[in-house]
Amino acid sequence: MLYKILIIREMNDYVIVYTSKRQKNDFVEGARWEAHTLHMKDLCRNDPNRQLRLEVYEWRRVKGVVYQFLVSEMPFTVNELQQNLGKYMPMFFNRLACGKMKCTLFDKSYEFQFIDYIHGGCDISVVLAMDFSVSNLRYSNPASLHYIPKLNTHLKGDLTHDGSFVDLQTA
Repeated sequence: MLYKILIIREMNDYVIVYTSKRQKNDFVEGARWEAHTLHMKDLCRNDPNRQLRLEVYEWRRVKGVVYQFLVSEMPFTVNELQQNLGKYMPMFFNRLACGKMKCTLFDKSYEFQFIDYIHGGCDISVVLAMDFSVSNLRYSNPASLHYIPKLNTHLKGDLTHDGSFVDLQTA
């Protein structure tokens, strides 16, 4: 047995987000999988209402070739999974109920990316200032608006043992 979690894309097709390890189970009934971590950004792009699908497969090896057979599937969202934590949810095959699934462990964590802020409609302020005037001078010229003074090397000082600064010119 193995399962796959798929996410729906904008083009209404599904893409595999996660595939479990294959397990040797003779029966679908009572199949259990180890707990593992899937981040929200990978699972549903930080959208807990995005449509996902769980597909459970049985696999067999015939003459060295592994075949996978779809046993059942279940559409869900992360919010539905969280609301039904510890409860049985129906699984389907060809739109007929054929089993049930129970999620026993769930922890939601978000990891946002820059595109999430843009896609989510967040306001981002950017301030950019450029001076293209010909009248401006080089940054080393004190009359320039972009003048960067050199460090004052005539001031010399020393640190005392307690961390305070002592100006040697006035001391």
